[in-house]
Amino acid sequence: MTTSLKNTIVGLVLSAVTVAIVGVGAAAAQAEGPVWLHGANVLLAAGEERTLNSESETTFKLTIAGGPAIECPTSLDTGKFIGGEPGFDLDEVSFEGCHVQGKTLAECGAASAGMNAGIVLVELWTMLAYRAGHFNTNEEALDAVFPDPSDEEFVAFTLTGTKCAAELNNVTVTVLATGAPLLETAHFSAKCGLLGQLGLLNAAGTFVVSKSGELEQNPALNFPEPAIAEAEYTLAGGVATPFTCHLEADVSNGFKGEATESGIMLIEALNSSGVKEAIGWSLK
Repeated sequence: MTTSLKNTIVGLVLSAVTVAIVGVGAAAAQAEGPVWLHGANVLLAAGEERTLNSESETTFKLTIAGGPAIECPTSLDTGKFIGGEPGFDLDEVSFEGCHVQGKTLAECGAASAGMNAGIVLVELWTMLAYRAGHFNTNEEALDAVFPDPSDEEFVAFTLTGTKCAAELNNVTVTVLATGAPLLETAHFSAKCGLLGQLGLLNAAGTFVVSKSGELEQNPALNFPEPAIAEAEYTLAGGVATPFTCHLEADVSNGFKGEATESGIMLIEALNSSGVKEAIGWSLK
């Protein structure tokens, strides 16, 4: 074999190896997710949507540091799952029977403007994300929650009743998202307020985190206490970018305090024919 032919073959081999390495690197760099899965383990692609219905499995509680705790025994959620990388959903949540902990609804209830006593309406976006330090792993996906249409205000509600404490009666509580940074996405521009874990309730009624590729007919979304505060998103070309999620309550009597929300929702997805589908998440 001549030297020139040998050099040519070596050059081709090295080129092929280089292309393979670059290809692997490019694939890794482009990996974004997490994405929604539905039905028989099918990716919910960009432009695809599924109807979303949820209801609370537990009482939802908004706890304000140094202030009152608000309990809502029931909550109903309607909206849509939105495909793409990452996956999104758009929701309207009706919290019902809301009252100050330790009081009845009549004694000290909470209501959004124009709503009947105990009803608090919240509009929000969510975005699939990874727990901080777990970017592009199959261990756990989080649902990051953002206000809509404001970039920071989730909801305002007023406390009234026959036995509200003097400092609480007729005050308005505004719940704000104070996470950082302000996230700019194709669907919204907002700060993150809280992080929920995707999973299911096992036979004992205990919440269990779901892994990539695990689909459930009745998945659960858990907002734990203490709250998860740190996550990573992948909107910037597949690069893991950290963000935080926090809530703050701004009370019209001049009080401000850090807030947390806890509870478990059960979720269902319906296709265009109204048939219930299994839903889950995947790396891609």
